[in-house]
Amino acid sequence: MFIQVYSIIKKVKTVKESCEVPYYRKEYLTKMNKFWVKAEYNLYDGLIVITDRLKELFQKELEVRAKMIVVPILSNSGTGVSNGILKDKRTLVYTGSLHEHKDGITIILKAFAEIHKKHSEIKLIMTGDLNSSGNKTKILELVKELNISNNVEFPGYVSIEELKEITSSATALLLAKPDNRQNRYNMATKIGEYLLTSRPALISSVDPASQILKHRENVLIASPEVDSFVNEILFVLNNPDKADEIGTNGRVAALEIFDYKYHGMRINDFFLDLCEKK
Repeated sequence: MFIQVYSIIKKVKTVKESCEVPYYRKEYLTKMNKFWVKAEYNLYDGLIVITDRLKELFQKELEVRAKMIVVPILSNSGTGVSNGILKDKRTLVYTGSLHEHKDGITIILKAFAEIHKKHSEIKLIMTGDLNSSGNKTKILELVKELNISNNVEFPGYVSIEELKEITSSATALLLAKPDNRQNRYNMATKIGEYLLTSRPALISSVDPASQILKHRENVLIASPEVDSFVNEILFVLNNPDKADEIGTNGRVAALEIFDYKYHGMRINDFFLDLCEKK
């Protein structure tokens, strides 16, 4: 808050970028929480928020008066695609922090276990540092309980090039965000990374990106439930040509909807407009 106060004294404009809802670990805000958010955020002249839902929250519930612009996840045409090294395998892939509250790891594991009963050749690759996950014990216990230990790989953090190889060769890329306050307002940046691979991405209906993308046209969308994810994965496995088409359309959508150059110009205009106002 020191920076905001200093900017007022020096008559300098300040803008805050917010890709997470305030107090994102809380499901409900107390009156005191709301008071402090309102007090802090009203010291900014502008806010860059990641979703329309977050903008509406700031304006209506938290009564923040700062000028706002919605800038979603950003995509760069020079990233995402690789030649692939796993084309002889069928893999479902998740990349991320391996945290249950944020990414719905339990849903992914349980859905995979159901898929594996019908498609024993399928592998699940989950990148990210399992050792740093607060859910490590729960994840390993569940893998053992579901009897999928030999079919789930935890390679840890991998290089950018290796990550591109894994994701661009995937049968499908998974992100099963559960329904909680953090996920309802935040758009997962990895969705853009998924789409750029040209492989079909399966996301949760909770993520605001599901309101922008189109189901079974440029992405697959499932409710954050095991059965729903199983149905969409089976759709991909049973309709490989359509799955490839969805993946290709997903990359096009990412480059059109999340284009960093377009949104960069919008941010530039936002700053110029903000500076013109006294």
